[in-house]
Amino acid sequence: MSDPTLSSVSRASVIARFALLAAWCVAVWMLSSSSDPEPDAEWWISLPDWAYHGIEFAAGGFLARNAFSAVLRRRVLLAALSFCLAWALLDEWHQSFVPQRHPSVLDLIWDLSGSLLGCLAHGLLARCLFARDRGRP
Repeated sequence: MSDPTLSSVSRASVIARFALLAAWCVAVWMLSSSSDPEPDAEWWISLPDWAYHGIEFAAGGFLARNAFSAVLRRRVLLAALSFCLAWALLDEWHQSFVPQRHPSVLDLIWDLSGSLLGCLAHGLLARCLFARDRGRP
């Protein structure tokens, strides 16, 4: 008997989705490991700190919801946001060990705000694609 709370997505798709989420986690960790995360490159766009956090964690929220929607049918948003919260807390703790960096509650708020936006964007995109596949505009 199958569990009604679990999704029926292929194993390869589940692995790929969680691999993308893991790659995002590694990227966040690497960025947090730098004493000066803003590179000296001409192509780099200078934005306020809150924008970097929001964009970074919006990507994470999108990827987390994508990954958890492959294995859960219910409480996907809660699972994705919980994962992002845990990673944001770990990221802020990790920064406490990096020279010239420090943990910040405000950064955590921007991380969670970005995560929520990413999760909502994934939900909107999924609904649009589902409606298109069903033949609705």
